Amino acid sequence: MDAEEQAVIDTALAEEPLNDDGRFTCGICDRSYSRKDALNRHLKIHNSSQHSCKKCYTFFPSVVALIEHQHKSHQKKILCSFCGKGFERTSHLKEHTIALHGERKLSCSFAGCSKTFYRDEIYQESVRNLL
Repeated sequence: MDAEEQAVIDTALAEEPLNDDGRFTCGICDRSYSRKDALNRHLKIHNSSQHSCKKCYTFFPSVVALIEHQHKSHQKKILCSFCGKGFERTSHLKEHTIALHGERKLSCSFAGCSKTFYRDEIYQESVRNLL
C-alpha cells in the first residue's frame, strides 16, 4: 500500500461520519456504512496484506491461512445419501432430503394437476397461485 492509499484509509478512520447523511464512506471505493466499525472492517480489504473470506468476511494475513480456513470452516462435509449433494449444516441436509427425496403426502386437488407436496405451506401457496 502506498502513502496515498494509507492517507485515504487514515482519513476514512476519522471519528465523525464522512458524508452529509451521517454514513461512513470508504475513500477508496465509495461504499458507505452506518457504523464506523463496519467501515473499519471493510477497509481491511483494501490492505494488500489482508485476505478476506467471501463467506464470513473474516480476514487472514496470507492466502494460505485463508484457504486453510475455508477448508476447515466452509467445506461441505455432510453429504446426501440419495444424490451426493454436500451441505455445511445438518438442518440444510434435512430440508433438502425432505424437499427432494421425501415422501410427498399431499396431492393437488385441482383437475388435471398432478403436483404433489411434502409440506402443507407449499401446497397452500400453490393453491393460492391457481386461484
